[in-house]
Amino acid sequence: MTEHDPARGPEQRRQDVTDRFEQEHDAWVTTASADDLPRLAPLSFVRGRDTLLPAARRANPTAVDVTPSGQVRVALGHTRDVVLVEATAEIVEGRDRPPIRGTPSP
Repeated sequence: MTEHDPARGPEQRRQDVTDRFEQEHDAWVTTASADDLPRLAPLSFVRGRDTLLPAARRANPTAVDVTPSGQVRVALGHTRDVVLVEATAEIVEGRDRPPIRGTPSP
């Protein structure tokens, strides 16, 4: 029989998620097309205060899917400890993006 570590408490889980968003730079982003077909794409991101800013061209199918509903799911980490976030997304053109820590404003 395999032994497992005990479950983490809510505070530790929140801290682990915060740490993961600080350390990771790539995530899987799931959207749905206009005809409700799911679309899964790997995207790189930078983290703002309470925001993830993934990089995608405006014509990218994932970016196109964001426009109608704004609903997305973001997953990062390995399968045994994945972080899954349901979010509302909006398109931010490069010149309109908010400043990110350590990068100059456009």
